[in-house]
Amino acid sequence: MSARCFGLWVLPTGRIVFDPMVPGHEAFYRAFDARIGAHEKLAGPRTQRLEFVAAARHRPGDARMLDVGCGRGGFRAQVPGTR
Repeated sequence: MSARCFGLWVLPTGRIVFDPMVPGHEAFYRAFDARIGAHEKLAGPRTQRLEFVAAARHRPGDARMLDVGCGRGGFRAQVPGTR
């Protein structure tokens, strides 16, 4: 019987993932994310994700934007004045 190995990766966003990615149960992930504050870290108003900063640099000054799945306003904080 062979042991199965898993890798653990920390992404630039701070999210921690396993490799290979094996789907788990929804209840486990809800409890885990709540315990580590994942939603606040990934989408909270003080979040400084690299992709938020990069996208904000490319918007015209009079831009109108739609943020689908906006969480708690992390991206919105990077684009003040945008409609």
